[in-house]
Amino acid sequence: MTAPPAGPRRAAGDPAVLPATLSARFLILFVLILATTASVWGYLGVRLGRPGETRVAACLQGTGLAGLPSYQPGAPPALIGDTVPVIACVAPDIPLIVWSSLAGPAALMACALTGYALATPWRLWRRRGRLRPLHTYDPAAAAKIDELIEGYGLPRHPVVMVAPAARDSFVFGTARRPLLCVAGETARKHARDPARFTGVVLHELAHLKNRDTGPTLLLGTAWRSFLALAAVPYLALLAADLTGLTPRITLFRHDDLHTMAAIAVLLTLVALTRQAVLRDRELTADATAGRHPSGAATLAYLTTLRTPPATSTASRDPGARSPRRAALSWGAVAAFGRRAAARARRPRVLSTHPDIALRLRVAAEPWTLPSLSVAQLFGAGVGLAVLCQDAGTLAWQALIAAGVDPVPGPRMTFLLIMVVALATAGPIGALAWLVNVTAWQRRLTTARPPVAALALGLGAGMLAGEPAAVSAANASRWGVFDGVGDGAAGPAVVSALALIGILAALARWSWDNAGAWLPTIRGSLRRASRRSAVIGALAVLPWYATWWAMHDTPLHGRLYLWTPGFAEALTYGYLPLPAAEWLQITYIPWDMLGWAPGVAALTVLPVLVTTAGLLRSRTPRTPAWLTHATLPVSPRPPDPGHRRAADSAGRAAAPSRPGHVPGTDDAESLTASSPGPGHSLTAPAHDSTRTAGPGHLTGADNAGHLAPPPESGHSPDADSAGRISRPPDHRPSLGRAVLIGLVGAVVLLVAGTVLATAAHGTISGVYRQDRANLTGFLHYLMSTATLLTTAAGALAAAVTTAAHRSRSVVAGLVSALVVALAGAVATPALIGVAACGLPVGPGCLSDDPLDGYLILFGMAGTAQPVKAVIAGMMAAGLVATARRRPPTTERTPMRRTATVLISSGIVAALAVLSAATWLNLE
Repeated sequence: MTAPPAGPRRAAGDPAVLPATLSARFLILFVLILATTASVWGYLGVRLGRPGETRVAACLQGTGLAGLPSYQPGAPPALIGDTVPVIACVAPDIPLIVWSSLAGPAALMACALTGYALATPWRLWRRRGRLRPLHTYDPAAAAKIDELIEGYGLPRHPVVMVAPAARDSFVFGTARRPLLCVAGETARKHARDPARFTGVVLHELAHLKNRDTGPTLLLGTAWRSFLALAAVPYLALLAADLTGLTPRITLFRHDDLHTMAAIAVLLTLVALTRQAVLRDRELTADATAGRHPSGAATLAYLTTLRTPPATSTASRDPGARSPRRAALSWGAVAAFGRRAAARARRPRVLSTHPDIALRLRVAAEPWTLPSLSVAQLFGAGVGLAVLCQDAGTLAWQALIAAGVDPVPGPRMTFLLIMVVALATAGPIGALAWLVNVTAWQRRLTTARPPVAALALGLGAGMLAGEPAAVSAANASRWGVFDGVGDGAAGPAVVSALALIGILAALARWSWDNAGAWLPTIRGSLRRASRRSAVIGALAVLPWYATWWAMHDTPLHGRLYLWTPGFAEALTYGYLPLPAAEWLQITYIPWDMLGWAPGVAALTVLPVLVTTAGLLRSRTPRTPAWLTHATLPVSPRPPDPGHRRAADSAGRAAAPSRPGHVPGTDDAESLTASSPGPGHSLTAPAHDSTRTAGPGHLTGADNAGHLAPPPESGHSPDADSAGRISRPPDHRPSLGRAVLIGLVGAVVLLVAGTVLATAAHGTISGVYRQDRANLTGFLHYLMSTATLLTTAAGALAAAVTTAAHRSRSVVAGLVSALVVALAGAVATPALIGVAACGLPVGPGCLSDDPLDGYLILFGMAGTAQPVKAVIAGMMAAGLVATARRRPPTTERTPMRRTATVLISSGIVAALAVLSAATWLNLE
């Protein structure tokens, strides 16, 4: 293995430094179980409500609707569509669907929490008489475990027991009452094989260090409750359907197959996600054990597990021992081989333990703990899409059940978006947490942002997961895969790209935000990453809710020219002004969010937070999180028994080439045990591990440490203690971003003044002829000013991002935001110049010029920052994909004057957004 790297890379994968992806996967799995239970119970409620099913079928036949009406490309869009007859038929049964969908998760949570509370006492009672305190069974082994516990620095010492008849050690219990059960075979070999004993105990204690015993116990009880309350009832109903015991009243066989396939996908997804979480749990424990001062024993033990159980010298000579004892020894070897062959044929996705080669690498180099693969991200995306689809549909059904009249229109669409945002806050929070954790972890290990993997993996999974939701299956909806609106492929592609773009924006901001804050944090990275996840979720929620509500309609897939029919459909008057069709071109989701109060503040908030990180000075000393990852947890020297075991192992192996780890080329199996609430260290293996590099594990001179290359003489203690180790500071210059933004604002103001003055002679005559159509006239001027501001902001963002080697997209958004705020303040004045000329007197647009300015500023102050930031994200994101050389020089500290000026600008931006939001509400 290689020498421990200096700097932040060594902290990667340490759960004490950053939340591991294991935490996000636990959360996703729990919520997925609850959502699947809600879907199944909602389906069971509809199926078992026989009179309701009959009435709904007759009602739908009476309406003559075979489905929702097709949209015509030339017709003006409807905001919700002609779904009122369908809602009228289903509305009497919506309370049954809502209450049954809520009763399922409530029952599951009650059963799971009850089982969680009783699991530990029940397990102790069931094993009564078979567990003994270890200090009474083997005081030396108990003393050694106490020493290892001190090395971990556990906040609560576990109760250490021994099971004399057991073969596998495990931990169980909760965070308040952890228990460690050592197998009798392991305890008895403590004196003869201390390396094995230390390796087993370190791995089990690593689970307590990672605090995963409580979630694993809850996972076990939730899984069993899910099987009893959701899987078994659905399978029983399915068997009754197939055998004809419950004949269906309706004959929509394709709907039945869709629903059946959706529930089958959900059940499979829950099972596979559970296996993946357990594999990730074991791998994280191996990495944590490798970080312990005695972590070399974990690597040595994992290496020896690749060799099948060997018979002793006496057992090889039947004359020296009884034939029965010899037969038992050789039988153990044969049984080991049969179990290993059976596990080798098992697909890896069905295993609860990771591959042995990966476990060896992670134990030897804990900082190489792998991140989520694209396939794993795809699975997480499917689960999140199912959660969001079912939660949003349930919220909509609850709204109808509460008596809200679903009249199509802007107010109902806004209400739907707000309800969906509240309902999907949990899944979107889990999504933001997953993206942020991945981005922060990758910031410690690589210079390449994981934007493509996160956006494509999660995006493809979320698109594929929507048809798998039971709520979509019941409505025969396939998302974007059966076309959007009139079935055309173009709008479906636009809708799919919009979702991937939202995820790419979240991933890129998470990456840039981590880079801005990482060199400045002295304390915990966990708190900083959690704050980033909350901010990212708040910013994404309105955009995802809008996408959810509109992505299956042509509203989300088309740009609409400002034609007389379109203007009339939106209750605006049409004026034949120059280039009116193109200057007022409309993309409805973008415009809706631009005018919606509060969305501008949520969209700009991540930019301001990252800007605050760029303003902060670099930490002057080694941060606490890096010290924790670089220095050993405990200064206690390794025990002589461990050193003797490592010496004997090294002499017995006698490696013939440098870097060879003893036992890595032997048998390819591990003994496994059932995962359950407790677990076993032993696991299946599928392939051989790679031999380590020049820095191999040497037990004689470096017992208890990850040994360096012999020629370097590296020691983690000697290299890390007494010197400052800080993350490199390659952050972009914020002053340059603000300067480019100011230049863009000046260009915008000059161009706007020239255009407003030149246009006055043309458009003012049209306005004087039709003064009653003030709304249409102002819409034309506001759209033109917003389009000009958006273009200037996107250009400034692209220039700023291209100007620095870090290709910081957030620095480009700072420039775009400066342009947008300047444009929002100047737009009312420019509109007055274009409509009334100079000077702007009372009676032109309003009787009071100040009131007219404030009204126009309220509209421009919310729409222009949103559109400029989104357009800047697109332009800067495209520029950031260009190949570039990474920055080599670190950023010079900012001057105090520049820091004060930029901080004042942040305060001014918040004041402008707050005032515009308040005026927009008024």
